[in-house]
Amino acid sequence: MGQLIGIQGKVDEHVQRMLAEETQLHDRIERLSRFIATPRFGQLSEVEQSLMASQLFTMQAYSAILGTRLQLATATGVTIPGKQ
Repeated sequence: MGQLIGIQGKVDEHVQRMLAEETQLHDRIERLSRFIATPRFGQLSEVEQSLMASQLFTMQAYSAILGTRLQLATATGVTIPGKQ
């Protein structure tokens, strides 16, 4: 994570946690998306496939919400590299 600067010279801890969470979540979304595209995924039961697809959809929605929260943090004076 790069240097983050807020109104008082540093970003709030909760924003740092959101940034770390966002990075981890994007990694998990990418790994699950790749797995779903493999032949092994097709060997799973229909129930398991459906659950994993729902999990991916939910993680993507969660990512969108987290992104909006980070945008709001940026709008309130927190400088987040790559989020401008």
